[in-house]
Amino acid sequence: MAEMAVHHEDEKDSVFFRFLRITQREATDARNYVIKAVGWALRQIGKRNLRLNEKAINVAKTIAKKDPVRQDGSHSRRLENYRGRKS
Repeated sequence: MAEMAVHHEDEKDSVFFRFLRITQREATDARNYVIKAVGWALRQIGKRNLRLNEKAINVAKTIAKKDPVRQDGSHSRRLENYRGRKS
């Protein structure tokens, strides 16, 4: 997902909206590599444009509320750093 967000510049946003739903669903998996993959996907998808950025931030905040491992809000804080870099 993250790789596709970076390298498939012509891909439609709808693909990444589906990825965000999958990311949110899988975010409760406690395995370290899954946690890292979720964060990586959220950051890269959020960098594509402002629409996806807002959606990715919302997903990160939802994950942080539901999962005590991520209650520090690290995913949403990182994504907010990218707000406005691409339009």
